[in-house]
Amino acid sequence: MSIPFRLGLRAKLILWAFVPATLLLLAAALISFLAYQKAVERLLLERDEELTRLAAGQLGASVAEYADLLSVEARSPDMVSAEPAIQRGALASAAKRLVLFDAGLVLLDSRGAVAASTRPLLMGQDWSDRAYIRQFLRTPATTVSDSITDGPDEASAVAVAVPVFGAQGELSGALVGMFKLGQTSVSTFYGDIVRLRIEKHGDAMLVDGHGRVLYHSDPTQIGHDVGASTVVQRVLNLDNGAQRVGAVRLKEGYGESTVAGFAPVPGTSWALVTETSWSALAGEVGFYTRLLGVLLLLGMVAPVLFVAFLRRITQPINDLIVATQAVAGGKFNHTIVARTGDEIETLANQFNHMSSQLRSSYANLEHRVAERTSELAALNDITNVVNRSLDLDYTLEQTLAQTLQVLHLDSGGIYLLEPTTERLKLAVQQGFSTAYASEIGELAIGEGL
Repeated sequence: MSIPFRLGLRAKLILWAFVPATLLLLAAALISFLAYQKAVERLLLERDEELTRLAAGQLGASVAEYADLLSVEARSPDMVSAEPAIQRGALASAAKRLVLFDAGLVLLDSRGAVAASTRPLLMGQDWSDRAYIRQFLRTPATTVSDSITDGPDEASAVAVAVPVFGAQGELSGALVGMFKLGQTSVSTFYGDIVRLRIEKHGDAMLVDGHGRVLYHSDPTQIGHDVGASTVVQRVLNLDNGAQRVGAVRLKEGYGESTVAGFAPVPGTSWALVTETSWSALAGEVGFYTRLLGVLLLLGMVAPVLFVAFLRRITQPINDLIVATQAVAGGKFNHTIVARTGDEIETLANQFNHMSSQLRSSYANLEHRVAERTSELAALNDITNVVNRSLDLDYTLEQTLAQTLQVLHLDSGGIYLLEPTTERLKLAVQQGFSTAYASEIGELAIGEGL
């Protein structure tokens, strides 16, 4: 006959209470940890997006200030003079105040031809074929170029053009200021970008409308074409419908993750792209991430500690079961020790007391059984004596001797009732003196010694 499988109390506690609760707590902790990481990632992306947008806005404000400086000079009456010499003099005078334009100043007429320049070699050139000049001639307003090759010795540069209006408000031409580009250039333009402090945790890159690098934290990258970059395509809106302001998390191969923030520069076709190490950004909230990780680890270790604690609680109960089985088998000296300081310890003490009482009772019972056995043996001996002899005196003497032996007495006697006198007469005695035996030799019924 097979014994049915039964779960112990500890197993039931673990199975029905602890295991489900632990699984739920671990699931909740894991979900909270993942949700926290997701929220941190979203907040960091939003933060990087906002910082990039603000930096692009400040850069746009700097470009607007350059245009304002040019506009002040463009309003000079000499700039619209019909005399080329006067225009050249006005431009030379303005150049002394506009030294920040390190690639030079150019004054164009209403058809886009160079009327005056701080670089004489440009005199008479037709600039109407430049993309930004064509745009300017279509819509006379402040215009900022992409990367061009109109710098000294055909070096790369960027230009800011503002309209020059005549006395009647008609378009008279344009005043163009240019900045040098390149890794060896040190200019107000680059200085204003550096002052934005957008490279605190990573790299910053300024690209024109065609994806050519105007500025980069690594100067060797200036002039490179990065138009194929997904981030650059989004911010320049080359990827139709894509959001032009935002931040994305990037991971190339097995390298470290980075966060790329991007935003267009107001008033230009340019875009600002920042790239920051994810670990540098996440380091600011790393303490809380590590704290959640530690809590999750504790959530995994806690079950082990709980099982050990539960074992300590239930072990006295198991000991009590074993002790009960031992007592049931007659081992009354079996005791248990439970130093829990609670009801289980009280129960263990009561069990030990009960075991002690049973041991005492059993010993007393064994003693009484031994005495009863001895008495029965004596009675049996007396019966044998009676059966062996018909001599009454002999039988009485042997019976008295056996009785005194069973009762562990030194002296005693047997009285017989005299039928005629109805008095008790001492028939046999043992251990009495002659005088005492004579004194108690005859007694009335009910009389004591």
